[in-house]
Amino acid sequence: SLFERRKFSEPEIELTADLALHILRSYPYTMVNRDSVPPFIHPKYQYFQRKKYHNFNKWEVLEALQSLVVYMLLRIIEGRHDYTNFDTQLLASINAICQHFTAKFGTLISSDELTGQMIPWKDWVFFESRRRTATAVLIINGILHAQITAPSWAMPEYSSSPAPSPMKLWHAENEIDWAVDYAEYLHTNAMHGMLRNSDLTEL
Repeated sequence: SLFERRKFSEPEIELTADLALHILRSYPYTMVNRDSVPPFIHPKYQYFQRKKYHNFNKWEVLEALQSLVVYMLLRIIEGRHDYTNFDTQLLASINAICQHFTAKFGTLISSDELTGQMIPWKDWVFFESRRRTATAVLIINGILHAQITAPSWAMPEYSSSPAPSPMKLWHAENEIDWAVDYAEYLHTNAMHGMLRNSDLTEL
């Protein structure tokens, strides 16, 4: 049933899934107790305006998707109860918004990121937030039954996209500080290669 914990035969994967589930369950508590947001929501962009998502701009679609992911986290904390249509509606909404997001606003990575060029801070925040949100959804689906349709791989660039950025980039207080740290990040990537999501999934 939906949101039931997956079973893994390898002990190492079982332990990793337990750790991931523990971290996921902690996010709503940090929102309440520490006035913080999960690490896939950038601190500068955490306000959701209520409109039909088809009319949303790219930031509003991102915020709508992140809000639904938070609802998923709340369901994980709540635990399994009798099957209800709410779970199906929740996951159907996430699927619909993800498809709309990709169709209307394109891929998870910009061409400048692929070539190691500087991009505007606001553009970087958008792409990084999308990738972090996608990662959260994939982790949830990896350890729980949180899927109502056969997966359609609408994010073929996910594996080749940059892995989540260093925390000092994500938590930069202003564009000047971010630009300095991002230039250092690009230099490191040029010297040693960019760490990609595929590198993490192979570990």
